[in-house]
Amino acid sequence: MARLQSAQRPQRHRGGNEQPGGVALRQVFVARSHKWTIPPPLYKNAIERMLRENRDCSEILMQLVSARKAIKSLSETLIHSHMRHCIEHAHSPAEGRKELQELLVVLERYVE
Repeated sequence: MARLQSAQRPQRHRGGNEQPGGVALRQVFVARSHKWTIPPPLYKNAIERMLRENRDCSEILMQLVSARKAIKSLSETLIHSHMRHCIEHAHSPAEGRKELQELLVVLERYVE
């Protein structure tokens, strides 16, 4: 799979729209032709603070649900981006098959 490389400013999709994400998404990474955002550790910090403050378990669980949904959304965005950019636009059929095989291995782990 493609390696992540830090970028200095937000990148845009071919259509010119910034990658969907939300307010918590700040740091931008670029891998090959992929362009997406990674959330900073805001959820982790918020959950740690809530635990220190002895907040109600249901509040902490709701924060964990939000963090899980954000990670799931990012994963789905990356899967779609990889399919569009690395598989559809592979330089050769052999490269496309290789990228597809790598994605299938990751997807098997993703759905476990």
